[in-house]
Amino acid sequence: MLVTQQTDMFKFLFKERPQNYIIFFGKIIFLVYFIGMILVPILTSFSGGNYIFRSILNDIQKKTCLFDWNYIHSVWHDWQTLNAGMLALFASIIALTAARINEEKKRQRNFIAAQALLPASLAELSDYFDGCVPLLKEWWSNLDDKKQLNLPCPQNTLPSKIPSDCWETLKNCISHISHDETRKDLALIVKNFQIFNCRMKGTVLSTKGERTSAIFEIHIKERFYELAYLATLVQKAFPFSRGEEDCPSTQVTLTEITNTYFILGIKTYNPKYKKISVYTKNQVKHEQCQSPF
Repeated sequence: MLVTQQTDMFKFLFKERPQNYIIFFGKIIFLVYFIGMILVPILTSFSGGNYIFRSILNDIQKKTCLFDWNYIHSVWHDWQTLNAGMLALFASIIALTAARINEEKKRQRNFIAAQALLPASLAELSDYFDGCVPLLKEWWSNLDDKKQLNLPCPQNTLPSKIPSDCWETLKNCISHISHDETRKDLALIVKNFQIFNCRMKGTVLSTKGERTSAIFEIHIKERFYELAYLATLVQKAFPFSRGEEDCPSTQVTLTEITNTYFILGIKTYNPKYKKISVYTKNQVKHEQCQSPF
């Protein structure tokens, strides 16, 4: 427990960036240097450095405490090599801090620009999901008594591909997000979409007879659930894209995924899709829908 708390403390101090380590330890070195090379020589300079700190107060009261500049100069002269090195170190830290500030401002500008285009990119993903619904419904309607898809299937064409500029916007947004958890959550949507698209392509190839694998009811249930789960994640990312939330949530509840089914036109209360509703409910664990990816 103590190790975890210490790790969290260091992550907070350094924000997991190497330059923050340099600046943090540079501040410690500067504090030690200031005490040893400036504060201590000045305090011990009274009466030639022969005084203990506590006796200085007595001399001040007696008005016999004299400031000895020659003593301070001699100390600095003896340690001039160290002083030159410390000045170079402080100059480099100042330059690093200035570069970091400029880098952070640039990152913020790039993120604002990418976030401004994010709603359009998420809308492209939503349109793709809408295009998958008729295909899944067609497959569901063509199941035979053995719970196997009759081949060939009349409709077996996927929606059009997502435009490349959509992926570029998502990539830029992920690259310029400062918060690691937010970056991971948005990257998770992109990764899961690619998995879902590959699975849909594989099913389409099977319905065309280009693959020998048979398609059963369970496979189509999985595609329905994957579609609803991923569409829910995209819908929950819209407030983040509008700047209303700091982080898109990746936790999906049964109520949310049921609403997504309804929005997509999949009426799970209809007896025809009752098995899909049951399958979805079976994916709930600890009040959260489990990821199918």
